[in-house]
Amino acid sequence: MAIEVGGSGLGFEIGREWTVKDLERFAECLSDACVKLESEPTTTLEETEAFGSRLEKSETPTAPIVELGRAIQALMNGDLPEPPAGRMWMYGAPEGRITLAHG
Repeated sequence: MAIEVGGSGLGFEIGREWTVKDLERFAECLSDACVKLESEPTTTLEETEAFGSRLEKSETPTAPIVELGRAIQALMNGDLPEPPAGRMWMYGAPEGRITLAHG
């Protein structure tokens, strides 16, 4: 599963070589991470460094991260709603899901 938006560098890719079992394990880990993050209002830089995070603040609200994780789950399940015409979704922004011009 690969999604790239017009060469923008905004995208999400799951390895093409991943098996169904790999995808199931990824979905399970993603769900577990969202549940854990939902129980905390913020996460620290130290906690996110292990994941190669680009966060620069010492503490970051978890809600946008959880929203992004849930969007990835919806995408994998085929449940992600279509964005408005000529727009694309952007998840994980501090203010929550937004749309960007596309095309």
